[in-house]
Amino acid sequence: MQVVCSSGGDESLVGRLSNVEVRQTGQGLKLGKYPLHFHLVGEVKQSYIANCSVHHANNRAIAVHGVEYLTVKHNVLLDIRGHAIFIEDGTETRNTIAHNLIAVVRPVWSLLLVDQSPAALWIVNPDNDVIGNVVAGSSHYGIWYRALEKPDGISGQTQLDEGEPTHPNWTPLATFRGNVAHSVGRNGLKVSDYFPAVGGALGATDTEGQPAVFGDFVAYKTGRFGIWGEFLVDVGFDDVRLLDHGIAGIEFLYMNGRDQLWMQSAITNSLFVGKTQGPPASAFTGLMCEGLQDVNGAVDHDGMGCIHALHLPGLGAELVVANNTFVNYEAAMYPASWAIGIVGGYTVDCWNVSYVNVSRPITVKIGFS
Repeated sequence: MQVVCSSGGDESLVGRLSNVEVRQTGQGLKLGKYPLHFHLVGEVKQSYIANCSVHHANNRAIAVHGVEYLTVKHNVLLDIRGHAIFIEDGTETRNTIAHNLIAVVRPVWSLLLVDQSPAALWIVNPDNDVIGNVVAGSSHYGIWYRALEKPDGISGQTQLDEGEPTHPNWTPLATFRGNVAHSVGRNGLKVSDYFPAVGGALGATDTEGQPAVFGDFVAYKTGRFGIWGEFLVDVGFDDVRLLDHGIAGIEFLYMNGRDQLWMQSAITNSLFVGKTQGPPASAFTGLMCEGLQDVNGAVDHDGMGCIHALHLPGLGAELVVANNTFVNYEAAMYPASWAIGIVGGYTVDCWNVSYVNVSRPITVKIGFS
């Protein structure tokens, strides 16, 4: 069983789903057979999915595919296989995903590769409002922004055929605020391949950057990182609260870079707590360092394996850390965590940083085997 709203052309249908329970739906082994599915309509300003529940679903939950201005709000999703709420191709813009509760997201091996490491919210175009959602339990990710270079799928191919492709990875961020992710196997928020620029949605990359700020986000009880980013330019985080992370509060693989002129990223006005319960900092030695597993599951016994608030990139520049508080760590920051060989990282500016129950400010990488 599935509910599909599909029609050709802007506002060619009005689909309003409210106070509907959908259970044990979604056809396994079949792409497109999702419980609730808006499909290739274009603009749907009068449509919404609100106050509904989807539970024990076998093939994702709510699909936003090839539509704009859809509202998905106040829904409860429980025990979902694959991505729960997902934006499909990257052509989808100006949709609102707000105040939804998503609990227990599990992998599935009968869909796409990414569904084997699912997210409760899967966002492939940043020009959508993501506000006030709560993720309570996911095998892998809470929220995953995976900005594509060009949209894919049916609607992406249509853009290419018409000669007007958009560029999600250069598109400015809409609204991201008030979201919570906890009890996830890997990362509360993951952001990949994102370089927002003025006019970037239409491919204008020779303009100035338009900084994207992910704000007012809470992540706790995360298996690896509260926030994890790779290949980001002009992306910052403000007013985030990250607690009880398995490896670090935030880690970046790449942030800006030496050739990115006038770009700057900032981590500001945030709270990091290594452990909300347990022994005082004087007892953290050994407890929060020796025996910590890395991202591949290997146990680190070299003394570098502390749980940190920040893993700062070796491949990164123009990063500011300001007005933050670090609580209950043996070491708060790990500079140049992704440095290559014996090459160190770039300068990181820190100011107005507070430490509570922290044994030392940083861990320093010394030497390579």
